[in-house]
Amino acid sequence: MSNTSVATNKKRLMITLPTELTEQMDTKARELGLTKSGLVALAIQNLFNAEEIRLHQHQQKQ
Repeated sequence: MSNTSVATNKKRLMITLPTELTEQMDTKARELGLTKSGLVALAIQNLFNAEEIRLHQHQQKQ
């Protein structure tokens, strides 16, 4: 597995998380074959996608 990211435009984000959460992230990232950074990026993208779907569904109801 390569450490080279697919994304070419990247910004560094430093955050502090509770130990319990980082331990859960370690486990999930290993299960998915991702780094913790990759897992966070995937989770954020999924949140954005869910919000976009929710907004689209709301617009269709109107």
